[in-house]
Amino acid sequence: MCVSRLVARKGQDVLIRGMERLRGRVPGATLLIVGGGPYEETLHRLADAAPPGSVIFTGQVSEDDLPRYYAVGDVFAMPCRTRLGGLEVEGWGNVFIEAAACARPVVVGDSGGARESLVDGETGILVDGHDVAAVADAVARLLEDPALARRMGAAGRARVERAHTWPGSPNSSRDGCAPPSSEGSFNRGERRGTVARWTPRPRPTRCGDAPTAARWRPRTPNGADSASRRSWSPSPSPSPSRA
Repeated sequence: MCVSRLVARKGQDVLIRGMERLRGRVPGATLLIVGGGPYEETLHRLADAAPPGSVIFTGQVSEDDLPRYYAVGDVFAMPCRTRLGGLEVEGWGNVFIEAAACARPVVVGDSGGARESLVDGETGILVDGHDVAAVADAVARLLEDPALARRMGAAGRARVERAHTWPGSPNSSRDGCAPPSSEGSFNRGERRGTVARWTPRPRPTRCGDAPTAARWRPRTPNGADSASRRSWSPSPSPSPSRA
């Protein structure tokens, strides 16, 4: 799954183009794209040419709902890439830290500061965001080896708890912030130097635990009938996923 604004730099097109290769290794794999933006129509056209039912768009979702969307995926991937001769790069990538906070392994495009959001080979896999085959193979490797994905996810979560929560953030004067939970919400940009802070709700549990795992419920968006244009929203009932 991928959470991001839909712009060319983020690499959602590469994920879509790689779905045929990915499904060759992991039948039934599905790409969940969360977010909106100016690249949306282009991505929908690419999805129409992808294997039927392999790409699902949710549209824009609230930050309060983001933890449940992260929790539904097995792998988080955003193969961002540098464009326009180096004039357009990924500055950092909060989404990689947010996914890691939900104990999800990450596939990260090597652009700008994005490489600092993971430990390659430990919390995720660094890839060339221009290389469709390399991106698809990185995602496939994690889906084919759930034990590896769990280890990387756990290592990513530990790294977030160690370095990217209020108590672990340099120059932070706050304390008492709870660790990430799928019943919480992200607050971005409140304090420079802190990537993401979680505001817990009652009954905090870990992302992906059975009580908070998501089930996907279809909505009918503007009369669209293409399988690749279905829009989905999470509900509390658990269901296995490979996204």
